[in-house]
Amino acid sequence: MNSNHTQRAALNLDAALVPGFRFPLNVFRGQWGGYLFFDGDLIFDAQFVKAVRTLLEIENAECACLRILDPSYDSVGHKWTSPEDFFLNKGISGDNYMSFLRPVPGVGWLVAMFGRLGCTSDVGSWCIYWERNNEIAVIAVREARKLNQVKAVLENNAAPIKQALEEPPSWGLTSRGMPPEWRAKLQQEYANAEEHST
Repeated sequence: MNSNHTQRAALNLDAALVPGFRFPLNVFRGQWGGYLFFDGDLIFDAQFVKAVRTLLEIENAECACLRILDPSYDSVGHKWTSPEDFFLNKGISGDNYMSFLRPVPGVGWLVAMFGRLGCTSDVGSWCIYWERNNEIAVIAVREARKLNQVKAVLENNAAPIKQALEEPPSWGLTSRGMPPEWRAKLQQEYANAEEHST
């Protein structure tokens, strides 16, 4: 992978997210055309690679940067040092990705990932943010006209916040998963243009 592309993807991730912001606040910095919420478990499935590869093809990007945003701790409170950014390109397979997530049982990102995760590309037309504790994942898309295309990439298992709260794709978005004030704030912070007008 070209180091210029990987560096650009890492810098785009820095630029896309507001340091320290968490749900229900809007964690994305700058202008975005819209947001789609989806089941974050996809990120830890081999199918995630297929989705990222398609997103890279759509925007003519070379690679995506995947990063743990918080330090993690083991069961006795020892800080787990997160690995460097992991980069996915158009050639990565689902098996390669799963081997990275869990190289051996009891080790790897799948075991250590308890905080937040971000992912974007060297072009930066989309960015994923996920909080494991809250079981909520969202993808921000720069151009509103591409929301339906991104939704199709996620196999139509993603929805704008209003629909995601009505038909939750994950437990974190259910009425039992979050208090009413959180739901209201999340809807306010992540409403897409068409939701503001309804």
